[in-house]
Amino acid sequence: MPSPPPRPSAGLGQIERAAAFPTVLMHERSRRHWRSVGLAAPWQIECLGWLSPGQGDPLMGWGVELLPGRVDMPASSTEPNHPFLDPLLAPERAWSEVGQLLLWLGLVSRDRDARGVAVDALIAGIDDGRADPERPAAVLTRLRGGDWVKVNRAASALQEAARVSPLHALTVVRLLEHHLIG
Repeated sequence: MPSPPPRPSAGLGQIERAAAFPTVLMHERSRRHWRSVGLAAPWQIECLGWLSPGQGDPLMGWGVELLPGRVDMPASSTEPNHPFLDPLLAPERAWSEVGQLLLWLGLVSRDRDARGVAVDALIAGIDDGRADPERPAAVLTRLRGGDWVKVNRAASALQEAARVSPLHALTVVRLLEHHLIG
């Protein structure tokens, strides 16, 4: 008796099946906008980050698009924003301009979860040298041109980072100097 034909998924190895999951996740139906794909849990956003693990800019760019709409709203478990900031925590990845823009959006956000991850990323970036004061200061200067950045939130987040060590305090002071000089 001949053997039955192989199932279509039988030829896929464990890696290929796991890699297919985020692609399916991206096509989830949504009642909102097509770009937001109804992301309702942090793990869904993290899965999207798996699509390009060596390059965080696409995911961070998506966060840059979504965070300004919620910058004055509190943390939400139905629309989490903090996972978009996770690529900033990777020590082997330099911060691009998109990453620095996302960092500042997180630092000035009312969302405590996003601000907490942004402060953690800033602290880690100062520790390993990714947070050069000149580039983030230039991004902050451009953001402040729009007159919607809450300076008290930025000051609170920078104060929290400056408390960690003298190196962190010096970096925050240099960042503010570069920002004020313009």
